[in-house]
Amino acid sequence: QDQIKEVGDTVSFHPTNINPSVTSIIWKQRSSNGSVVKVIEWDDDGFNTPNPRFEGITTLDEKTGQIDIINLTVEHSGVYTIDINSKEQEQRFSLKVI
Repeated sequence: QDQIKEVGDTVSFHPTNINPSVTSIIWKQRSSNGSVVKVIEWDDDGFNTPNPRFEGITTLDEKTGQIDIINLTVEHSGVYTIDINSKEQEQRFSLKVI
């Protein structure tokens, strides 16, 4: 699932098969240089946005797993993956910000 957006746009990624008994969600971004960062995570302790690149612009719906990132910059380009209950899902979401 590839998406091309412009700087300042908003993107949403929506995983398909999400189990109703979700106890934790972690979204990750792999940039073109291969580095991987956590975008946003949710568990019993609530929400956390560990990387400043995504702080204040990222929201997660813990029921559906959908992530929204507003006010995109080129640094948000990359491949996004989701871990549900500590297990990486098959789906990949590619984002290119131009």
